[in-house]
Amino acid sequence: MEIVSLHIGQAGVQIGSSCWELYCKEHGVLPDGTQAAEPHGNHGNSPGDHGNGPDDHGNPHPIFSETSSGKLVPRSVFLDLEPTIIQAFQCGSHRDLYNPDTMVTGLEDASSLYSQGHYCLGRGMLDEACDVIRRQVEQCEHFQGFMLFSALGGGTGSGFSSLLGHSLNVSYKHCKTRVNVRVFPSPSLSPIVVEPYNGVLGVASGMDYSDAEIYFDNESLYNVCTRYLDIERPSYSDLNSVISQVTASITASYRFDGGIRTDLNTILTNTVPYPRVKFLTATYAPLISPDKASHEPLTVSDMTKACFDQSAKTVSMDWNAGAILSTCVMYRGQVTAGEINSAISDLKSQKSMKFTRWVPSPIKVGHVHTPPTHNGTDLADFQRSACALTNHCGQETLWSGINHRYDLLYSRKAFLHWYHSYGMESDEFACSREELSAVEMDYYYENGGGYGYYHKYRYAEDSEDESEESEDDPYVAKPA
Repeated sequence: MEIVSLHIGQAGVQIGSSCWELYCKEHGVLPDGTQAAEPHGNHGNSPGDHGNGPDDHGNPHPIFSETSSGKLVPRSVFLDLEPTIIQAFQCGSHRDLYNPDTMVTGLEDASSLYSQGHYCLGRGMLDEACDVIRRQVEQCEHFQGFMLFSALGGGTGSGFSSLLGHSLNVSYKHCKTRVNVRVFPSPSLSPIVVEPYNGVLGVASGMDYSDAEIYFDNESLYNVCTRYLDIERPSYSDLNSVISQVTASITASYRFDGGIRTDLNTILTNTVPYPRVKFLTATYAPLISPDKASHEPLTVSDMTKACFDQSAKTVSMDWNAGAILSTCVMYRGQVTAGEINSAISDLKSQKSMKFTRWVPSPIKVGHVHTPPTHNGTDLADFQRSACALTNHCGQETLWSGINHRYDLLYSRKAFLHWYHSYGMESDEFACSREELSAVEMDYYYENGGGYGYYHKYRYAEDSEDESEESEDDPYVAKPA
């Protein structure tokens, strides 16, 4: 099963650079695309070998394609409306790894405006981008889906990514999985004044074009790097290294042997209860600096608990404000089934852990035998790791925060004339704000046990038709 990665805008391209460098390390791929004699791990396929043998379809690297000369080329597309970032990327250490035809740029920056990326500059680059993506998909024998990387604060990441998402939704209706990995606007650390506008418009317009959204924000990532990795002034490379570790854990089941496979389809099946309640937070453990590595215990139970620590969160939300709807914990390395079962039992027994009452088994577990590889020198090397993707009702605080910051600007109609000058109408602002209010209310009601916007309005007609049969059923949506 193959995955095609789409990297959009400055943040998406820089995250992509970090991710592919890590993938190359894990598979022993040299910067020129050739494979080293001794890639990461052994070549065996049995659990005792801890190797990276081929998957069920005989493809050892579902994220790479192989040329006739044996060179491995990433299944990726890099897109940006202005050429500077991708040109710098093409001059990097891995410049010979990528196919130049998969890097598409425009000539002008989106000026941090959603409307520029969605209505003006983005439309001029859309056909070329879709053509490049089509060629990548055609090279796949068993196409699984897309992973799209972008930031919602900028014009390209919010505007063009939603435009592209609409086009992909039309062209690939039967695509199994579409996952967006997003950098969300931070509550107090923001380099762009109009980030709240871009964030709300980007989320609302792309709501129907993905199966799940995995969110990070720079402020939380800064705190994680400062607290756990002892980096006094984290750079964007440090933040992207954390994101790349999460991405590598998510895709590990495609690339390595494991006792419990968790591909993207399995993860989403167990973490997304409703089509609109699909926003996941990610945590990774262990995050320990090399200086502290020899002094820290690293049991499976410790790693599991660390994944649900408030201080380890990678997005600004209050974990104590709600319960966990569902979560998927993915282990890598030297971990036994007994240790996993014991760690999950210990986690459930903690009083601080709150799960919703209507999900009988809220924790899905995955495991691959190959230990993680770390990209950079600020993260200590360990032979095991854990990564959790969690659908948490505390995200109500995340959505209320972005909605509040949006309202502060919109109440004074500040900066709206820039959006109107590039083809946007006032109604779109109102509809987008209503859409995010609906998401906020969904998480609020899921946390309180009532019925949110999704239940009240989306299934109102179905509920009326079945009202007689479902009169005493507390889990069937009641008419508004």
